[in-house]
Amino acid sequence: MNKELVKFAMVVALLMGFTGCATYPPPIIHSAKATNFKYQYSVNIPQGWDAYTELPKDLKGQISSEGRKMVSLALVNKKAKGMILLMNNKEYTSFDKVLEKPNSHWQKAANDLKASMESWAEFGSYQSDIRVENLAATYDNYKSNPQSFKSKAWLEVEADVTLTMGDSTIGYDWFIHPCHKTNSCYTIVVSFSETDKYEANRPALKEVLQSLMMHDIDNN
Repeated sequence: MNKELVKFAMVVALLMGFTGCATYPPPIIHSAKATNFKYQYSVNIPQGWDAYTELPKDLKGQISSEGRKMVSLALVNKKAKGMILLMNNKEYTSFDKVLEKPNSHWQKAANDLKASMESWAEFGSYQSDIRVENLAATYDNYKSNPQSFKSKAWLEVEADVTLTMGDSTIGYDWFIHPCHKTNSCYTIVVSFSETDKYEANRPALKEVLQSLMMHDIDNN
């Protein structure tokens, strides 16, 4: 499954782009929770899943440097043959500017993702849900309580892909939220499993998505 992950990480890297670096407190991982200060989120660690602040050594050599830079949290369950990655970027653009982008911008981004995936994988199925209105809902949540708020995904994708190595299922939930007062942070939750194991791993993904909280607080 590593080859698929390499290509998917490259697709995400191209769509999100990169920005400069700044210094933030190191991420914290407890037994059941992970907190990231650079991208200002916290999330539960499902029981039975191992958490890493970067890709495990046995995966690093299989993924491009661009993809590795984007991974802030890797949740791995080798027994269940599942992986959940949180991939991030910070954009030096206020969330007001994000909200000003037309619907056509978001439709193009979703189309570009699908087209890029089609260039290396054959789909058994591809389902996507574009919810541009969730960007405004995220902003409302932020204004209610900047120190702890829910971000709502503007794009959700689930795809079965057929490759020579076997069938795999990829889930993709893309969040954008205000961070560091004047910036915007991107968090993409990528779930990756062999297709016959995906349903068994879905509860872990659901826990991650439901527990994901954003927090815009001074920490740098």
